[in-house]
Amino acid sequence: SMNPLEGQVVGVGQPLAFYFDVAIANKAAAQQAIQIHTEPATEGAFYWFSDKEVHWRPKNYWAAGTKISVNAAIFGRDFGNGVYGNDSRAANVTVGDAVVATADGATHQMTVTVNGAVVRTIPISMGKPGHETPQGTYVVMSEHTNYTMDSSTYGVPADSPAGYRTTVAVA
Repeated sequence: SMNPLEGQVVGVGQPLAFYFDVAIANKAAAQQAIQIHTEPATEGAFYWFSDKEVHWRPKNYWAAGTKISVNAAIFGRDFGNGVYGNDSRAANVTVGDAVVATADGATHQMTVTVNGAVVRTIPISMGKPGHETPQGTYVVMSEHTNYTMDSSTYGVPADSPAGYRTTVAVA
């Protein structure tokens, strides 16, 4: 399977993800079978998360309005160890507006821009001492109006003195 799917509008950080049912021994053959065409042309690369999952992401953020055509022509392809592709997939995807949120751990502020213009600055926590949010680039893959924050997701049991499990309503 793959994500995103036909006709979707995605964000500027969206990876192209491909999931296989079994481990792929010949990763180069799998990458060669996945054809990606973009307008405008976009430099990027594959990254294997496991023997069953590979992502292709642009070197930098996608440009807003980029048209992406994916042809995962894997049917019948030999991927080693007796594994052959059993179904090809294709999708045409469009990149929407460039919505970028930049978090600053020093000031505990997040700045949100849309197509380069600042639209909002929001106070943020960035975790608590000893469990700070790691620095890096993150892709927001979902949106929620209510979300349960749970310390056990990063190794602190919710029932411990330092733990929590609370639902946050987002306006």
